[in-house]
Amino acid sequence: MVEVDFNEFLHYVPETGKLFWRERAPIWFKRRQDHKTWNKRFSGKEAFITPLEGYLAGALFGKTYYAHRVIWKMVHGYWPNKVDHDNRTRTDNRLDNLVDSNSIGNNQNLPMRKDNTTGYTGVSQHQGKFMAIIATRYIGMFNTALDAHHAYEAEKTRLGFHAKHGLAA
Repeated sequence: MVEVDFNEFLHYVPETGKLFWRERAPIWFKRRQDHKTWNKRFSGKEAFITPLEGYLAGALFGKTYYAHRVIWKMVHGYWPNKVDHDNRTRTDNRLDNLVDSNSIGNNQNLPMRKDNTTGYTGVSQHQGKFMAIIATRYIGMFNTALDAHHAYEAEKTRLGFHAKHGLAA
């Protein structure tokens, strides 16, 4: 399988997080004259603007790619395991918002669950007390939700979770 050089086909503007199509040479078309039509229609226009699972995506040579992953590859020269959007906005592909991550790190930047009833991430009510759990790690039982929350926050810091983990989206 041939590795695509995305920089040959796309231009990235780090300050805006947007990708734009570059002009294509005749060699990329079966019929040499087709490059003029393609360039007139697409060259200089924004690329990878189709929403896919909340992220921006686009296709190149029949394969669909997520914009944030392509951007990481273009800028850093390698495919990341995961790319975390630091501000949790899946369409914000500014370079300073993208973080090379893994599944654990990505999960550490999740917002509070919508079904949360205590108002605190990692805190649930259990038999009249409040239980704190982080990353399937039992922290303890507490008399108040606030005490459980403080224990959760301390453990979150100790485990190195993202500061935004559990905050409202």
